[in-house]
Amino acid sequence: CNGTLGSLSCDNTADGTCYTASYAVQQDDSVTFTVSARTPANTWVGLGVSNVTSNADVYIGPSNGDIVLGASSGSNSFIHDRYAVAQAELTIDPSQDIRDASAERVDGVTTITFNRPRNSG
Repeated sequence: CNGTLGSLSCDNTADGTCYTASYAVQQDDSVTFTVSARTPANTWVGLGVSNVTSNADVYIGPSNGDIVLGASSGSNSFIHDRYAVAQAELTIDPSQDIRDASAERVDGVTTITFNRPRNSG
């Protein structure tokens, strides 16, 4: 099972920002995610995964959900496995479920790729 989570054309935004997010379910029932975004230098991109309980959660952001953040700037890059305990608070996820993670920035586009279990508890 593969799919696209979302995309936004660069032509539709005033500042030229655009993103794509895609996923692929692996044979071991894990999921590989790739998120790319055209962003200014020294900014991060991320993806949140949560059980959505209302339409408002989609627009405000997940609470009680997994969030992966990543950035790359030259030879420095990072990927963080976080957990949202509230809509404004991110903590380090105690289970650290992501693997095979990478972040790169090429021609103004930051891309993070990571794998995680489909059900991380």
